[in-house]
Amino acid sequence: MKKTRIYFQFFVILFVLINILPSYSTQAAPLSADYPADPTADIDWSAGTSGVADIQSAFNNARTMENGQLGTSLPMLTLPSQSEWDALSDGKKVLWLINRERSDRGVDPLEDTELNVTSVAQTYADFLLDNDAWGHNEDGLDPWARLESNPAIQACHEFLGVSENLAVFVTSGSSIDLPIERAVYMWMYEDIGSGWGHRHAILWSSYTDNHGAVGSEGFLGVGRASGGPYQGPFSQPWLHAELIVMNVFDPCDSYSVPVATFSDVPLDHPLYTYIQALYDGGYTAGCSTSPLMFCPDTILDRAQAAVFMMRGQFGSSYVPPPAPWDTFADDWTGFEWAEPWAEGMWQQGLTGGCRQDPLMYCPETNLTRVEASVFGLRMKYGVNYEPPLASGKVFADLTDPTYWGAGWAEQAYADGLLQECGTDNETGKPFFCALDFVNRAWGAYMIVKAKDLLPAP
Repeated sequence: MKKTRIYFQFFVILFVLINILPSYSTQAAPLSADYPADPTADIDWSAGTSGVADIQSAFNNARTMENGQLGTSLPMLTLPSQSEWDALSDGKKVLWLINRERSDRGVDPLEDTELNVTSVAQTYADFLLDNDAWGHNEDGLDPWARLESNPAIQACHEFLGVSENLAVFVTSGSSIDLPIERAVYMWMYEDIGSGWGHRHAILWSSYTDNHGAVGSEGFLGVGRASGGPYQGPFSQPWLHAELIVMNVFDPCDSYSVPVATFSDVPLDHPLYTYIQALYDGGYTAGCSTSPLMFCPDTILDRAQAAVFMMRGQFGSSYVPPPAPWDTFADDWTGFEWAEPWAEGMWQQGLTGGCRQDPLMYCPETNLTRVEASVFGLRMKYGVNYEPPLASGKVFADLTDPTYWGAGWAEQAYADGLLQECGTDNETGKPFFCALDFVNRAWGAYMIVKAKDLLPAP
């Protein structure tokens, strides 16, 4: 039977200004003027975990119970539609829920999510999962030191008494429903054991209202790391974990908010960092110039992949070889533009085609994950690279070591060029999903990983 457990922590910091530099100390019970009244008892999640209707039901039940405990008159929530909610990033979901909790208690809303805070939160979430760790200081830094390790935040922030909430869910299955929404709920309504410290971090009112529009202040960042096995604070390892890190900070009045390069890749897109790194390195010009767009969800067929991979290898100014293009025997009708790019792929050793005798490229066929692993590894190690022999023991769905793509998949996964696509409940092994298709966002991720294009933190 699948089991799920939860665990969470908060971090509260008191700032003292000495010689224009902050010193930090933990504070278990901040001044009550900094946040609204706490409930008198925990209020358990009372609904299912299927979607928006359950989220709304659980939060509204909690508000009803809190009204009864405290004699308040909190209104009921009406969440967006399921499709609208699903379109929100993790950070935007947290922002929506938190700002309703703040506004309905007379506390000014937070201004927005923000790229630099999100980057700090995501980096720490990944660290906790990758190192099977749990706590606020596992990387040798406290939460504010982590925030200040980001140059933009370090250069321009006010002093704030809260900085970080953590939550972790674990299961013996392969997935956990609504980890983001349930983390916010726990921090708000099931936190008496932590002295309501998580709730205080959410409802903290002592921001300096000097940035952006009057009446909203403070930026939010959410990091989420999924995978396993993970033990962390538990007595045993679990097959799958969801680690959530929420950071907040109060910008100074002149703080410059980053602007997204591509109109369809917002700053909180889960692969924003990789898409931006590809652009900054001169390896992509996007898919449209007016407006500038990247088309992250577009599935790459092999024709598009030829352009994408060659520019990813040589830069956006790469020009394919001139005619004649007579390597492949395909009928290029409708794909005439792609033939020189496929020829370039062949000449550079990045493709062996899709079939032999006659040699064909198959421009109309969608690019699969196993084919992408070949492109990525040869991009990383050179055109003559051949992977080690497959073991057949890495993936639950690639157990035949004689399958042509097994070695490529195992090595691409080991090098972090492609992530797993799920986890097998029985074995705990990852799935590779060799024949699933690759979109432009994950193509960007693979190229950036292969060429080590991410800037130093």
